[in-house]
Amino acid sequence: MGEYPRQKRRVSSGTWATCPRQSDPATARGLTDLDVHDAADDIVSQGERPTVERIRAHLGTGSPNSVTRHLDSWWGSVGARLRQRAREQERPDVPGAVSALAQRCWNAALEAAAEHARAAGAAEQAVLDAHRDQLAAERADRDQERARQNLQLAVAEATPQQRHCWCSSPALPPCTCR
Repeated sequence: MGEYPRQKRRVSSGTWATCPRQSDPATARGLTDLDVHDAADDIVSQGERPTVERIRAHLGTGSPNSVTRHLDSWWGSVGARLRQRAREQERPDVPGAVSALAQRCWNAALEAAAEHARAAGAAEQAVLDAHRDQLAAERADRDQERARQNLQLAVAEATPQQRHCWCSSPALPPCTCR
């Protein structure tokens, strides 16, 4: 396969950058996270902050929207990658098999901790549900008591003739009007 011709274009910093023609198959597929992540890593290794324009100049292609989307995902993964790199630098003389085994143990510990947290959360939720049900029952009892008291008050304030028709209510004391 032959080299694709490149053309020069001016970038925001005022310098000229070489960029591939749009007929380049690599640019026809569109940008991927990996393309932008690699470009951002290259820019950082040069001591500069990765920006949309710098990445577009580095890659020679990409719309600002797609570069922004991929750059946001790069920023989201920077912390995890830096922590991983620090872990790798802490144990440079550890054999790969030992490191892999330690990583598997750590992952198992994380999984066990997550399961424990889920179980504890479920137990707490059960306690909260029981408490909520108890409060609902107490509220229903209070509402029923309030309704009984309101009925007794209405009977006490009613005339003897009005009271006669309420005498059969089980919520009231026995009738004395008959």
